[in-house]
Amino acid sequence: MILEGFSLRQLVFRAAGSAGGPGDPSMLFDPDDIEEDFLDLDIEHLDEERVVLDEGRRHRGASSVVRLIAHKPIDDDDDGDGDGENADEIG
Repeated sequence: MILEGFSLRQLVFRAAGSAGGPGDPSMLFDPDDIEEDFLDLDIEHLDEERVVLDEGRRHRGASSVVRLIAHKPIDDDDDGDGDGENADEIG
């Protein structure tokens, strides 16, 4: 899964007249909340980053985003029967 969204810190950039993003804090992301929301995934990358946007009239300038790259855990139960064994390991 790949996720990118404005962080709560974006409100500071927005107040300074930089790039847009939602003005409602409930529509912004916090890295700690994202980590908690996706506990069942293996997180490869989760960070809050300062970026410079140039994506159109209302999305231009310094911004703060949260970026996540995660995937479902790799299951060692390749045959999918839930016993934790692979079909080729059963003797």
